[in-house]
Amino acid sequence: MAMTFDARGDVERAELWYQRAADAGHGPVMHDYGVFLAENGHRERAEEMYRRAAAAGQAPSMCNLGLLCEERGGHEEAGRWFHRALDTGYTRAAFYLGRAAHARDDVDGAIGWARIAADGGDPESMYTMARLLQSYADDSAEVQRWVTLAAQAGQPDAQEALRRLNERP
Repeated sequence: MAMTFDARGDVERAELWYQRAADAGHGPVMHDYGVFLAENGHRERAEEMYRRAAAAGQAPSMCNLGLLCEERGGHEEAGRWFHRALDTGYTRAAFYLGRAAHARDDVDGAIGWARIAADGGDPESMYTMARLLQSYADDSAEVQRWVTLAAQAGQPDAQEALRRLNERP
């Protein structure tokens, strides 16, 4: 019900139904409620809901907690949340670990984490892998492979890059 009201733009009713489901202990709904709160400008309440969802085992909420921590400059805590999510098998978390490694100029770490996320099927990570390899390695075949995989998975920037690559004489 909450998502239906949310899609209709009925924020009050959506919040009421999200809250009811969250109070009943539904982990995935707690995560969705956290997203809803964050999108509606309630960062502190969103963080509280993500913490509840993370405690219920929701890996996407662990990643969202990590992102909120990064926004506040809490990079160590963010890393712990990303690692915790990855430990559940949620490979998208490796994308964020790779992004953090790249920000620290740890190219090998960035490529390693991006590879884990890309191998896990994350289209954005596949394209990131291609860009990292293009910038830091001399392996055009591997770059082409990752761009193609990302494009096939629907990543728009990869689709455009593949189109440009195929236009070359």
